[in-house]
Amino acid sequence: MVEELNANFEAASAPSAKLGVLLQAAREEKKLSLEDVSNRLRLSLRQIKALESDDFAILPEATITRGFIRNYARLLEINPEPLLDIYRVYAPSEVSHSITLQSANILISSTRKPVWIKYIVGSILIALALGAWVVYMDYFHHMEAEQPVAVSSEDSAQLPPDDSSVSNEPMPEVALPFAEREAAADTASDPIVIQQSAPPVEPVVEKPTVPAIAPVVPTPAVPAGASPITSPSATTSPNTSVNTVVQPVASTKPVMKIRLTVNDTTWVSVIDQANNEIVNRTIPAGGVQRVEAAPPIKVVIGNAEGAQLTVNDKPFDLSPYNKLNVVRLMLE
Repeated sequence: MVEELNANFEAASAPSAKLGVLLQAAREEKKLSLEDVSNRLRLSLRQIKALESDDFAILPEATITRGFIRNYARLLEINPEPLLDIYRVYAPSEVSHSITLQSANILISSTRKPVWIKYIVGSILIALALGAWVVYMDYFHHMEAEQPVAVSSEDSAQLPPDDSSVSNEPMPEVALPFAEREAAADTASDPIVIQQSAPPVEPVVEKPTVPAIAPVVPTPAVPAGASPITSPSATTSPNTSVNTVVQPVASTKPVMKIRLTVNDTTWVSVIDQANNEIVNRTIPAGGVQRVEAAPPIKVVIGNAEGAQLTVNDKPFDLSPYNKLNVVRLMLE
């Protein structure tokens, strides 16, 4: 059968033959659908239909299109050369366009000064600045070392008088008996130790510490009719296994109670009647998500095979809405 197809394709290599008709006949002979060819060749259905209808205008350039034809012929087990000959008749030949540029001799007079002069001048200025800074610092420290320390008049008044100003002449001794003079001489020869009294220590009085009083922040009052609303961070916390979201109801419609129980990791998104996304989180295995809001409510569940949904305490069958393990619902 393949040999007969190859013979027919070689006979149809004339310019009057249609490339798409031959490909379609070979595909139908192989009992292949357009989707089968698209999946095997990794081409879109639009490109396969263009090849079989000789609509080469929507196909890429000639080189890529010839590759499509070769792959298609290999899939159908036919000779691709007759098909390529037919394609060359319909497809315009590739023409290489050369670009010629006329060269012109343009004299450019350079008025720029050499760059190295700027670097040399900059280096000299930096060296001079560093030298001036070193000289100034050295002179400043030298002047500080030679400057005498000035003593105020009050300090000089408190200084004790110099011992050199006191006369070293011996005081006249009082005539004493011989025994008393020897005792006085022995006492004068012994060193005299003068005990200086320590300055009085003032008692330390501890001041009582006053505890710091934190400012009292008034707590805003919550209206009696308002329902508690969980923050977005609380609804998206992966650490909680049970999560409840209560949406404030402003309409007269009754509140719809939704409970989603999962036995495998599942992603869920809930959008209320005001088109606000009140839940968007990934529920771990064994987790529960509760929502109370006014209908209509849009629910999207990923990995729906591992989830069970109850609406107003009644089981809800997800299988009719399950497409590729994703469920999209509008609960009213």
